[in-house]
Amino acid sequence: VYSFFVAIFVYKDLKLSDVPKVLRDSANMSAMLLYIITNAVLFSFVLTNENLPHQLADWLLSMNLGQNGFLFVVNLVLLGAGNFMDPSSIILIMAPIFFPAAMQLGVNPVHFGILIDVNMEVGLCHPPVGLN
Repeated sequence: VYSFFVAIFVYKDLKLSDVPKVLRDSANMSAMLLYIITNAVLFSFVLTNENLPHQLADWLLSMNLGQNGFLFVVNLVLLGAGNFMDPSSIILIMAPIFFPAAMQLGVNPVHFGILIDVNMEVGLCHPPVGLN
């Protein structure tokens, strides 16, 4: 409400006749993002229901990569995913897959969360999509 008031009456960047188009465009963008997030949550639920994250964690641990090797693989996967996907979707899809393996390897959860976030943002700055 504050930004609406400021945009129309203080800065006069927005005309009252433009408000319906702005609301329609923002509703359209919100609907697209919510659709992506809903599908990511559904995919994450199916993965968890089928116990795939634990199976993938066991597979990653059987490769004997160690902490540093595991974190390197996670970095590469997240950078690749960041090139094409929205950060919310990446978190909802990738975190349940990699988190069990990270915990079994003794990676600090806060460190792992920061690693996920930074990799997604760096991936979003690179082509082919480059959303940031």
